[in-house]
Amino acid sequence: MGNYEWDVTIKRYNPEGKVEERVIQSSELVPGDIFKIPNGCILPWDAVMVSGETIVNEAMLTGESIPSIKTAVPCNDDYVQEFTIENQVQK
Repeated sequence: MGNYEWDVTIKRYNPEGKVEERVIQSSELVPGDIFKIPNGCILPWDAVMVSGETIVNEAMLTGESIPSIKTAVPCNDDYVQEFTIENQVQK
């Protein structure tokens, strides 16, 4: 799992202070990146979900045999809210 990498679409501020979207390798993610999780992907790191809901199999971490439902955390941060899936669809 430690060597698993995939292309991920992120939103990040560039040096000029503008938000840009680009594709990077998952190994290049840094704290504060906002990214979309593709269906069926393996996510070998911690993340906070800011939009949506999903079912997660955490058996390797917890030993639980039943996947659990995860929901987004409440968030009032304008930077994060700007990139929610709902807002992306409306644009």
